[in-house]
Formats: sequence, C-alpha cells, structure tokens
Amino acid sequence: MNSKDYWEKRRTEDKKRSINLTEEYINTELKDSYEKALDEIRKEVEELYKSLADSENISLNEVRKKLSNLEFKKIDFKKMAEKAAKENLKLKEVGEISKEALELIEKTSKDFENLLKLYSKKGYITHLEVMQLNIERIVMELKNREQISIQAFLLDNYRDGYFRGIYNTQKGFGIAFDFTAPSIEDIKIAVATNWSGRHFSRAIWGSGKNLIKDIKDAIITGTIRGEGIDKMAKRITDRVNVSASNARRLVRTETARIHEKSTIDSYRECGASKYQFLATLDRKTSTICRDNDLEVFDCEDAKEGVNMPPLHPNCRSTTIPYFDSKAVTKRAARNADGKYITVPSNLSYKEWYNSLSEDEKGKMSLLNKKDKNKTKDREAYEYYKNILGKDMPSLNKFLQSKYGDDTLVKEIRKQVHDIKHAPLKVEDSQFGRKGGKHIREFGLDVKKAEDRKYYKELMFDVRKTYQIRKIGAWQGQDDDAVMYLKDDKLLVTQRDGTFISLFCSTMHKGVWKEVKDNERFKNARRF
Repeated sequence: MNSKDYWEKRRTEDKKRSINLTEEYINTELKDSYEKALDEIRKEVEELYKSLADSENISLNEVRKKLSNLEFKKIDFKKMAEKAAKENLKLKEVGEISKEALELIEKTSKDFENLLKLYSKKGYITHLEVMQLNIERIVMELKNREQISIQAFLLDNYRDGYFRGIYNTQKGFGIAFDFTAPSIEDIKIAVATNWSGRHFSRAIWGSGKNLIKDIKDAIITGTIRGEGIDKMAKRITDRVNVSASNARRLVRTETARIHEKSTIDSYRECGASKYQFLATLDRKTSTICRDNDLEVFDCEDAKEGVNMPPLHPNCRSTTIPYFDSKAVTKRAARNADGKYITVPSNLSYKEWYNSLSEDEKGKMSLLNKKDKNKTKDREAYEYYKNILGKDMPSLNKFLQSKYGDDTLVKEIRKQVHDIKHAPLKVEDSQFGRKGGKHIREFGLDVKKAEDRKYYKELMFDVRKTYQIRKIGAWQGQDDDAVMYLKDDKLLVTQRDGTFISLFCSTMHKGVWKEVKDNERFKNARRF
C-alpha cells in the first residue's frame, strides 16, 4: 500500500500521540518540579522577612544594616554542601543519561561546593547572601532534575517514534521484515544535541543560570525598594514562570525533533530513500513551513531545522515516506472557523492559501492577531478589571470590542484614565464631626483655620506622593473608593476624586493601630 492517504493518516495520528504525551508530561512531571522549586524559594523569602518582623517601623538604612548582620557561627556550610551533594548523587544514579549530562551535574555540584567554601573562609555572611545561596541550590537541583527528566522522556519518545514508524511501514507494504533496533548509546546521541545544534544539557543549565540571576536581581530590587512579602513573592513567581514557560517550549520543540528524527531513521531502516515535507494547512502555519510544504528530500540529506521538522520552536509540520506516484488523493485543511475540509493531496500550502477568498484570508489574519496578543490582552483585561471591579464587562465582550467595534474598549480606557488622574476635590462643608474626629488624630483642631489648611495640605500631599494606591469597597459608599497610603497616612476618595476621609496610625486603647492594617484597605485591589 503506497497510498498517500494511508501515510498521511498514520503520521498525523502518530504526531497527535506524541503531542498528547508531551502535554501530559508538561502538565504533570515538569509542572510539579517547578511548583516544588517555587515553594522552596518562597519559604526562603519568608525567612528573610521573618528576620525583619520586629523592625516594621525602622528606616531603610536600618533595614539594610539588619540584613547585613547574621551570626556567622550559626551557618552550617558543611551541611549545606552535603545536602546539595546528596541530591546530585541521586540524579547521577539514574540509568539512561548522557555522559555530558553527568559531567554537567558533577560540575554544578563542584561549583556550588566551591562557592560555599569561599563564603566559609570570609568569616561573615549576610541574611541576603544565605538566602541567595539556598536559592542557587534550589535552582541547581531543579535544572539537574529537569535534565534527567526531559532526557528520559525524550529517550522513550524516540523509541516510540522509531518502532511505530517501522510498524506503519510494514503495515503499509503488507510485508514483515527484520530490522535493527537502535542501541541506547545511539539514542542518547540523537537526544543529546538540540535542534539548533547546541547540546541539550547545556541549553537547560544555561537557562538555570539566567533564572538564578533573575531571582537575585528581583530580591535585591525588592529589598532596596522596601517591598512587602506579597509583592516580592509575585516578582519572584513571575521570574520562575518565565523559566517554566521556556522549559515547556523546549520540551515541545525537542519532542517534535526527536519524533521526526526517529521517524526518518525508521524510513531508512525500511529502505525508503526519500521523504516528503508536510505542513499543516491552516492559518497558524509559519512562512518557512509553508515554503517547504510538499518538498521532497533524500533521507540521507535530512537536516533538522533546514529540511526536516522542527524548523522552529513549536513547529507542527511532519514528514511522510515519498513514493514517485502520479495518483492524486486527499489531504486535510482547516478554515478560519476551525472546520476541516479535504483538498487534493498535491495542492501545496501556497496554492491552498491563494485559493481562499479575501474574506477568509481576512478572518485568518484577525485570528492570528488575536493569538499573538492573547497574553497581553488577558493582562490588559485583568488590569482594567482590577480597577473597575464589577463594572468591568466580560472578557469575551472586551475582546469583541477590541477586535471589532471599539466603542466599549474606548469607554473602559476613559474610565480607568479618569480614576487614575482624578483631581482631589475637597469642600469646606466636609469638615464636620467625622472630619473633626480624624483631624484630632493628627493633633489638629478643626475649629482653627490654620489647622484646617494644614489638614488639606496633607490630603493633597498624600494624593500626589502616595506609596500604594488601591480601590475597593468602603463603608457608606455605593461605588468602590480609591485609597492612597503614604507612610502612616491613608487618604480615601470617591472614584471621581471627591474627598471622603484622611486618617493616620494612632494609639487606641493602649494599642498602636496601623492604617495599613485597615481591613477595607487590606482587601482592596492594588493598581
């Protein structure tokens, strides 16, 4: 059987199987590794903040001084080194792992041990340095585990692709024949070098070094700015999430490479001398894959990233064995509405796309634009919703307006702009019993004109030079109120800037009450 329909169907099914296995791995094992590492890093940050727990009212210089002092004899450098070495020893005992991966695990372990020795000889160490050492160890362990885990997954993927390719070829020809199974060393070599030519293990550890630097930068920046633990944790989480996203992309791309390489190897083993490049006929296909669609290449000349998929990260193209047949069968294509249709098998991507109506091309272009902006659109929506709260329409309506009639989006942007830039409005009539009560918290007398003037000046100062701005429910207000915090002062206004209240931290029944601990302020949304 040399029907192109058969080969395309088999390869499409195998490709889907490989993709499904990849997503399952990403959403279980890889995800769990990053979540575990992130939890450990968060605990390190919490320890740093615990060291400052009794110092909430000290100056920034005092905070820095406190961070610089740590009892050196309490640090067990030997125990830290032993813990890291023990973890790496477990990884090295894993069976199917490349020589270079083993060497890199050994090197990272030795580098960390040398770093600990360097600190132990200094005779002093800061809180920040201890936390950074622990974070370096956590990331080192994460990336070493990632190397082992991904390599094991790719080895299995190669075997699966190779034997499925042999099986499909035998079934296609209706003939059973002997074949040679690849050795484990051959598979390790196939897995070792990624699609861009860089050694796989080095690519992973390179991303680990970047993650360590990003987390350290985030911690130093947050400390200098005097950020709270929530903001610091978010800053670090964002850095880890970027690394996790890069790891997901790498796994998807490397799995595609291994799957295609194992298939080409199975073609060779079965005696096929040529293969045909097969791109996906839909709007998402890249330009380079469109250009290579239906091109025929010699198996001996197959080169990853040049004439054999993947040609780029997240590549969806594949190959089929080539038979010099004039018979025209069918292949699948997908319209802008997502529905599949069949077209002649000898119709290339360019020919298929050029046959579409201008309306269909326009729909595809708009959908591609939405796909490209998906993350930014979601971030923009969450930002607006954070400010407008219940007044924010649904995500679907927001997107419909952005990519259609933009009246609603313009209205949303105007509302947000007006809230952010609303001038403070204060009337003398507002200095009644409530105003008087809060003025007294500042040691002022509402009856004195100069005190009322000073109180107003405080309002405008907080409004102009606030440190934290939030929006949320406030007692006695139908709509959300805007809150501005500066040091120990909290200003509350309506969304249009109309003054509601200004009060400060104060002693109440022998207990010092911080304005930042106000429940309504704590529950409000920061923007």
